[in-house]
Amino acid sequence: MLCSWYAGKGLESIASFFAIMFLSFSANALAPGKQTLEALARNARSDQPYAVVISPNSRENVRNRQLEADSYTQRLRELGFAVTTIGPSRRFDADAAIRDLANIPRGSNVAVVVPAPAYADADDIFILAQDSAETATNDTTSMASEALSLSFLSRAISKSRPTQFIVLIPHCRRVDNPQALCPAESLARSGGASVIAANNSNLETDWEGISYDKILPLMTQEGLTYAALYNRISAATTGAGITMSRSLNLSTEFMFAPLNFFQNISTPCNSNRTGAISLTLARARVSACETAVATWPYAREFVQAHEFALEQLAFAETETFCGPLLQSSLAVYRERYPAGSFISQIERRLTDCEKRRVEKGRQKDREAENVRRQDRKQNQADQPQLDSRTSSNVGSWFVIMGSYPSAERFKAVAKQNWLDAQGINAQLIATNNYPGLTSGLTIVSQGPYSKDVAQRRLNQVKSVARDAYIKSAY
Repeated sequence: MLCSWYAGKGLESIASFFAIMFLSFSANALAPGKQTLEALARNARSDQPYAVVISPNSRENVRNRQLEADSYTQRLRELGFAVTTIGPSRRFDADAAIRDLANIPRGSNVAVVVPAPAYADADDIFILAQDSAETATNDTTSMASEALSLSFLSRAISKSRPTQFIVLIPHCRRVDNPQALCPAESLARSGGASVIAANNSNLETDWEGISYDKILPLMTQEGLTYAALYNRISAATTGAGITMSRSLNLSTEFMFAPLNFFQNISTPCNSNRTGAISLTLARARVSACETAVATWPYAREFVQAHEFALEQLAFAETETFCGPLLQSSLAVYRERYPAGSFISQIERRLTDCEKRRVEKGRQKDREAENVRRQDRKQNQADQPQLDSRTSSNVGSWFVIMGSYPSAERFKAVAKQNWLDAQGINAQLIATNNYPGLTSGLTIVSQGPYSKDVAQRRLNQVKSVARDAYIKSAY
């Protein structure tokens, strides 16, 4: 897991890489000495919190201790903490690393987690350094001279004047009196921290205190204050041979995960949380949410965000144009999300497409009517005095040399021009005013005439217009 801390950070030095790889299989998960690790999350609505995880003695192979130190470090980074680890160190080096904690930015929220076994007397709590004597915990005098004082650590951090300062000690035992509680209040007075310590007085066990797998889920509960965390831990350890000690005034403001923490993490998964989005954005959001779920698998907010991102993508992939593919693509969405968030938009899209289809048909009808209207106007322009009488207008008969529907006007004009070229005075008339003439356009040889005159005129034009005939207009 330590190697994963460096994922995406570019090339590290060869020495650091092999040091970390070696430590992954050693008895303690923390790198030697002091190390600072960046947060894996950034909460857009809160300042950067800081955490210290300290376990400086790799010789203490208490059950799962290396996994515990690593798990706390990883979880704190996931919750937006910049984490300083103090791993296997000589006492001199560990003291120097602790003094450096005074440089934490002023006014920060600070959490200290001590996965290492802690030993206490009536006034202070200690942890062993790498070079502490094996007999350091035999009596309180040796412990004070050989071990690292958590009061010293608390005072160093208090110099940065943190806004909220908490200390969590999952494994603690009184050296002078195993039945007594570790002095959480005394430690709190030394540096102003809110302190929780778990005490196991059962000498026949390896004195495991609060298991980290009980604490880690509580750390991720948004809005859970440190005081409420104590109550939850106390309830979970009832009857387990563990007693809890605490400072008098536990913080009711410090939270490992503030309210709405996961929704405010700076990740594209937290963008466009509602409504429809473009296909490009939907694909990007699904990818971001997959990463978020992998990073914070315990965060229900990201699981839900991922589910909705998939629905956004399904809707974005539906056909947007009215056509044969629209119905089938929308049917696929409805099948996957029968109560989906975009059902109403689908129904509106279908309704709009139907309206457009109907309107398109009406538009075609209007265009066709306009064409017919223009034809009628043009025909009237070609025969402006259709009903006026002439010297020959003494009957109802026409000599007809061609009949055409209105849509074939170009053919009628071509035929008229050809007849004119043959010396026949042909005339194109609109025949809608003559019940006996049914075609839209008719080519006649002047007229109308009486039937006898029309017959003589027909005989004259037959040599050219062999298909000519006479017909009464009424």
